[in-house]
Amino acid sequence: MVSLKKDNYVPIAVICYNRPQHLKKVLNSLLKNPECKYSEIYFFIDKFDNLRSKDANQKVIEICKENWEFKKINIFINEVNKGLKMHIIDSATFMALNHSAFIVLEDDVVVSKNFLHYMNLSLKKYKDSNIFHINGFNYSNFINNPKNAYVSLLMFSWGWATWSDKWLGFVNTHDFDTDKMAKATKKEMNRFNVYGLSKYYNQIKDNSTGKIRTWAIFWYQHISLNNGYTISPGKSHTINLGFDGSVMNSGKSENYNTKLNNLTTEYFQNKIGIYNSNHIVTIFWNLKVLIKEYLRYHTSKLLRN
Repeated sequence: MVSLKKDNYVPIAVICYNRPQHLKKVLNSLLKNPECKYSEIYFFIDKFDNLRSKDANQKVIEICKENWEFKKINIFINEVNKGLKMHIIDSATFMALNHSAFIVLEDDVVVSKNFLHYMNLSLKKYKDSNIFHINGFNYSNFINNPKNAYVSLLMFSWGWATWSDKWLGFVNTHDFDTDKMAKATKKEMNRFNVYGLSKYYNQIKDNSTGKIRTWAIFWYQHISLNNGYTISPGKSHTINLGFDGSVMNSGKSENYNTKLNNLTTEYFQNKIGIYNSNHIVTIFWNLKVLIKEYLRYHTSKLLRN
């Protein structure tokens, strides 16, 4: 079993914009983690992009300046509006240049009381491995042991962590805007798209046409093409509030509904391999969504006729 010392907790980056009510929920959930008082926190606040969001943005700044119970509080406010994609990339890169590992939370991701414990243990356990990314989120499921962490192929951006060398390898190759998957082999594309059950590659194409502007799909592409893996908790340590329709690029969705894991994740795979119960969860969830989309499409088609 992996153990931690109080002076070994990695810093936390909170990516903020103009959702003060969401941010308060995130911070109140985070403070239920006893590790907070040993953890340094960074608030990265993007500048408002119009006068309507100016007041909300100011409330966010005021919230960040409150006397939260962290080891140390750092606040950075952008002088221009970068937009979500570059705001996250630049903030994570700042963390990577100043720390060996870091945790990232957006201002719409609520965490469990054991989130920091799980993240720090994972970062220590897999530091010198081909694990690129620690997921805080996992699909709702009845298969995984909530006390276990599993090696996975998928990357979720709803509460995550990584090591600075892995992140800088991504940034320094400018992979955050490149469709390298277009030259992928059939095997590589199958892995990326969960054996054809998902349409992750469409997100890269939608970025290239300007339909969406996201960062996470490119980080996932970088991990996948470098034969990297991720770690997922048996049950989710995060909930994304953004699927209430309040967030750009997310919209409304019930597909990602889950409950927070109330148990401590403390058992980790020693062997890096995906053939575990979580792999079954991943395939089942993507198959379920594919079937739902198929039925929805054909039902609407019949109704139109």
